[in-house]
Amino acid sequence: MLQKAVGSLVTTKLKSASPWPSLLGQSGRGFAKAKGKGQEAQQQSTEELSGPPGEKVIACVALERLPLIVPPPAPEVVAFRNFSAEWNDQYRRHYPEVFIDALSSSNQREKDAAELVFEPAPRITEADKVNDRKSLQRALDRRLFLIVQGYPLGYSKEKLIWHFPERLYKNEETLRLCAESVLIPTAAKEEDVYYVGNAPCGHFIETLSDLKTKTPVTYKRFFFRSQLLGNVRYKAWNYKDYAWVTKEELLEYFEVDLSAYMKQMLVDDLRFIY
Repeated sequence: MLQKAVGSLVTTKLKSASPWPSLLGQSGRGFAKAKGKGQEAQQQSTEELSGPPGEKVIACVALERLPLIVPPPAPEVVAFRNFSAEWNDQYRRHYPEVFIDALSSSNQREKDAAELVFEPAPRITEADKVNDRKSLQRALDRRLFLIVQGYPLGYSKEKLIWHFPERLYKNEETLRLCAESVLIPTAAKEEDVYYVGNAPCGHFIETLSDLKTKTPVTYKRFFFRSQLLGNVRYKAWNYKDYAWVTKEELLEYFEVDLSAYMKQMLVDDLRFIY
């Protein structure tokens, strides 16, 4: 009887003192919960990277032709130059002719140079006279921007709209690579276009209704500024028309909101520097 009582007591203490079954059960449930939370966090991060379904990112390219000639000086600069010339003439020394050797080679070269008449090329070209906005030989002292006429992303095909060349961002590594693919296959070669920086110079957000589902979709247009270095080719062109316009003329083609934004985003103030 005593041995049975001692054996049962030892077995009861061992069972009560062994915490492994309960700990294993708790750790298993905790690991399952932690695993579930990790999967939810990973799924949430994937959704954040892909972006919300009602939002689309578009890369737009503002291709510009740089000025070909120096712009005319500002009126205040011209007034200062005239004043300086008149002021210096008052104190200029005049030497008598007997001191000047008219037969010297230096004076002869000066006389020959004075007889030469230099006529600079006209600043106003034939394209300026006829207002040919498809030509690059106009507004030589200004920047010209390329705009196209077609159907921008998000708009209906009932009306042609002027806009910058654009492309929907899909799976490119960077948004700049998406912007480069806008012009290279169609308008210019890779070596003929220089992109100013890797980041966009501005962005414009607008909410439009989807053409099929009629649900609101947010379109984020990021503008990349680029400069034309070579020739332009219009191969595989998907637009109805195009034009090369100045900053002031650009505001005539766009809507009111976009025109006000372009007036602040695009810089063309070279004429005030010289």
